[in-house]
Amino acid sequence: MKKVWFFWTPYLARRVLEDLLKGQDIQVSFVVTWADKHVWRWMEIKFNPVKEFALEKDLPIYQIEKI
Repeated sequence: MKKVWFFWTPYLARRVLEDLLKGQDIQVSFVVTWADKHVWRWMEIKFNPVKEFALEKDLPIYQIEKI
């Protein structure tokens, strides 16, 4: 089984991550994604699509401010 660390931009990444998890010979070890952002109008924290998906699949998540 191949182990994968997953880095990508949030908008395209969710779909690619879904496809990777469908593969039988790939194990996603963890996901690296951008830090959560505040939506100032509503004073909420918004998760990006990659983090939302990783949380659904119980994948470890590392968040970064910048590379």
